[in-house]
Amino acid sequence: MEDQEFLTTAILARQPLGKEYVYVLADTNFYVEGGGQLADRGTLNGYPVKRVYEEEGQIYHQVAKKIEGSEASLWVDLNHRYISRQGHTAQHLLSAALRKLYGIETISHHYDLNGSSIDLNVPLIDEKMLQEAEDWCNARISEDHVVRSFYPDAKTLSQLTLAHQPPADKPVRIVEIEGVEWNPCKGMHVSHLSELGMLVVCSTEKVRGHVRVHYMSGKVLRHQFHAGFKTLHRASLQLSKPPLEVADGIESLLESKLVLERELRQQEKTQAVQLGKWLWEQAQMRENGRCISAVLEIRSSVCHALVAELSGYTNCYGLLVIQNEAKTQLVVFSSEDSAVDCRELFKYIVADTPVRGGGQIHLCQGGTNAALSPEIWLNRLKTDCNA
Repeated sequence: MEDQEFLTTAILARQPLGKEYVYVLADTNFYVEGGGQLADRGTLNGYPVKRVYEEEGQIYHQVAKKIEGSEASLWVDLNHRYISRQGHTAQHLLSAALRKLYGIETISHHYDLNGSSIDLNVPLIDEKMLQEAEDWCNARISEDHVVRSFYPDAKTLSQLTLAHQPPADKPVRIVEIEGVEWNPCKGMHVSHLSELGMLVVCSTEKVRGHVRVHYMSGKVLRHQFHAGFKTLHRASLQLSKPPLEVADGIESLLESKLVLERELRQQEKTQAVQLGKWLWEQAQMRENGRCISAVLEIRSSVCHALVAELSGYTNCYGLLVIQNEAKTQLVVFSSEDSAVDCRELFKYIVADTPVRGGGQIHLCQGGTNAALSPEIWLNRLKTDCNA
């Protein structure tokens, strides 16, 4: 496909697709998505084209707006297309390297503006192998091999050693990286490997029993390098460490964070024990056991520890109203040996108030953003709720 940025053509058909519309045009300068490669970006009569796809031989352009009239003015983002070209050619090159060096085949691929990936037919791959494959690719880029596409006749096709076998019933388009491989492919590519600039293998992960290799090249690599370097530079300044020591600095911070969290949990537990003891001593004896009630401004983690502490006492139950900023939390609890059913008590206490929640026989919780006085719920606790 020629890099035709603008095209004016006729709208042959339009049809709704959910809240959007798809258009069939007499001609198009958009590349259709397929084979893992991204479709072109651009506009149709000024509206962004969200997707370009083919079904049963028909090409559809998906747009969010309904376009009236019979004329379509198309614009293609050639920078986006060039990035797609680079990503696709880089995939061919990396797949060729892994196949030639180690006999590893690519079973699927995906191109993205933030980096691309290939899935391999192996469950594991050694880091040294990936480094050697990356070096092999960059050596070919430095040699600036020509990349071309052509439709061979049957005789020529039979003489080529193909990367994979194409369907036998369709015309075959071959993409050749000169001196590297012949690959049946309908996608877009650069014309010389030097246009990739560099290829970098970034990381691997295991997906459905196969290795997925993430890589970058060309403009995507340059963009990600600058973005990553800026982030690294900011982290370096904040940690007062050289860029190459940022990872060590982060690990040190995480270790310190874990120590502080352990200390905080211990302090919260101590606070909960002391507060629980005080509430127990202040509790009123009632027919169903000690009745504990309090309005507190404590962290939710302290509240959980406090409820656990109070539940360990014998034959007690109660209500805690926790007020933090604009939200109020109600906790109704009872000890394991208590006859009080928290579900019934909670239902009684919050009746006709905008509190939503629930729970189990020994613990119920709820909350509200309404600015209500805690006395509403505390007074209900004081009455005989079982009457």
